[in-house]
Amino acid sequence: MSFDALLGHFDFGDDPEDAPPFAGQAAPTVSGGRDLGQPRALHCGPVPALPAHVQDALRAEAALQLGRAARVNTHTMAEGGPVAAEVQRSDALLGFLRDQVPEGVVFEPTTSYYHWYGEATDRVEPHRDQADFFLGCILLLEHTHAGARSSRFTLHPPGGAAVEVPLEPGDAVVFFSGAVTHARSRPAPGERVNTLTFGFRLLPCGP
Repeated sequence: MSFDALLGHFDFGDDPEDAPPFAGQAAPTVSGGRDLGQPRALHCGPVPALPAHVQDALRAEAALQLGRAARVNTHTMAEGGPVAAEVQRSDALLGFLRDQVPEGVVFEPTTSYYHWYGEATDRVEPHRDQADFFLGCILLLEHTHAGARSSRFTLHPPGGAAVEVPLEPGDAVVFFSGAVTHARSRPAPGERVNTLTFGFRLLPCGP
């Protein structure tokens, strides 16, 4: 499947500038668990290629990388270390992702980033990623909160309300992050979120 054919296969929505208003608004919770009721997320839930011991190693690396992290725009982030790089290039994860994308789509791993949200101003506004993250796998490593949960990961369908992607620690969402508008809302006081994003670049694959 060619890149142009892939774009034509999915309705990816409007430009990020046309996304629904987001600041301070709570996204509606999807009823019925993991079924988002639309094709913009290729997978949502546990990933067999990322078992508990692998995620423990990633959390340990995240704690180390936090000392090297910097605030970039609206939250704190740091590039993934050697553990994240090994996981991203593992046969297990690559095989799992190949099973999620449409037949004929070819991709290669690029880089990864740890993200932290804990301050009142931390968030990610609706956006689409660059080519190196056109296919994204976002793993929720940690999400703690003292009271009501406020920080939510959302997709923004064209012309509609934001749709929450229901994630528990250990879950991941896989989607075409270079084409699907997505965001994360602000945390409440005492709420902490740590995610790891694996990026993949699409490759030419013929007509």
